Amino acid sequence: MSNHIDGDQSRRVIALMLCLFLGFMYIETVWKPYFEGAGNAPQQTPAQTVSTLAPSPSPQAEVYSDTPENLAQGAHKSNAAAAHRSPADEQITDAGSFAVQTAQITARISLLGGRITELLLNEYQAERGTGQKLNLVRHVDFAPYPLGVYSGEVDDGKTHYRLSRAPAALKRESADQLFELTQGGAESAVFELEGALPDGRLVKKTLTFYPGGYFADVAVSVGAPAPDRSRLA
Repeated sequence: MSNHIDGDQSRRVIALMLCLFLGFMYIETVWKPYFEGAGNAPQQTPAQTVSTLAPSPSPQAEVYSDTPENLAQGAHKSNAAAAHRSPADEQITDAGSFAVQTAQITARISLLGGRITELLLNEYQAERGTGQKLNLVRHVDFAPYPLGVYSGEVDDGKTHYRLSRAPAALKRESADQLFELTQGGAESAVFELEGALPDGRLVKKTLTFYPGGYFADVAVSVGAPAPDRSRLA
């Protein structure tokens, strides 16, 4: 009987020691590292809110008012902007133009501004079945057409050019000033436009067309450099 009691007590002691050992291991491996790590963790600082404040008006800030001086200044700026705006399509049409036709293209050049207002591909239609030739120039009124000359602060958008050179033998008897350059004829056709920029400097454009292909040579010369010595564009 005593041996049975001693065996039960031994098992209880072993179980108790095992529980103490497991508890000790839990404390050492889980409990202490967790709370020590939490104690050593860097404390988070409150989030900073950055606000952007509108700048305070300086004592030198100008306050606009409808005084005669300010109204006059505004009108001057509007006139300056209008002066740099390209002419309307109606003005360009009224000033006249001429066209050069080859086997592949028909190019129309305006005398106001010396710009290409049409570049038609003779062998292609804008829409099938319409018979209307495809025009590579897409344009919005008052926007500049291609082939402009820009020198310093001025350009030739409102320059009235005159056709100073053109091959008379290629001119058709028509009112639209059409010159026809065909295969087997002349090897090239040269056209020269002469005018003056708004600051008085002379400007000349030389256009050379060929009977074949889609390209033309363009040369531009100006009587004097721009006052700011900027390059011709």
